[in-house]
Amino acid sequence: MKVQLGTFCILFALCTVSIAEDPRFGLYIVTNKTTDIERAEIAMQPLITEADIVSYDWTNHSFQLTEDAAKGMPTLRDLSSYGQSFIVMADGKRCYLAAFWTPVSSVGYPHPVILVSVPGTTTFQIDQGYPSGRVPSGLQDPRTNAAIRKVLLEAGKLKE
Repeated sequence: MKVQLGTFCILFALCTVSIAEDPRFGLYIVTNKTTDIERAEIAMQPLITEADIVSYDWTNHSFQLTEDAAKGMPTLRDLSSYGQSFIVMADGKRCYLAAFWTPVSSVGYPHPVILVSVPGTTTFQIDQGYPSGRVPSGLQDPRTNAAIRKVLLEAGKLKE
C-alpha cells in the first residue's frame, strides 16, 4: 500500500506542477496576414500578460510594463515590427485587432495601434488609430471592451 500511495503522490505532484494557468489578459502576435480577427492565427504564447503590466490607465489606455516585459516590445530599431498585427484577448476571448505602428509613418491605420518607441521605454499607449484623431466616425472604440476592463480591474492593474 505504501508503494501505491507514494506513486499516487508523485503523479499528483507532477500533474499539479505541469498545469499552468492561462493568462486572463494577453497581447498575442498574429502570425498570418489577415485583418479578420476570427481568421487570425496567433502565437502560442502572448507577448504580454496581466503579470507583465505594472499599471493600466483606462482613461487614455496607457500602460506601464515591467522592465523585463518592456524588453520584448518592438522598438524603432526593429523596423520589421512596423505593421505587425496583434490581438488583445481577455478571458480567452478575442477582443480586438491592433498593430504596432511607427510614429513617422505617412500611412494611416483605422484600428488601435501601439507606436513603437525607443529601447528602454516601459510605458506604452494604445491609440485608437493612426494618426490619432483620424479614426473613421461611427466606429465604437474597441479599447473600452468590458471584458478587458474586468480582467485588469480584478488583477489590480487598473487605474481610472
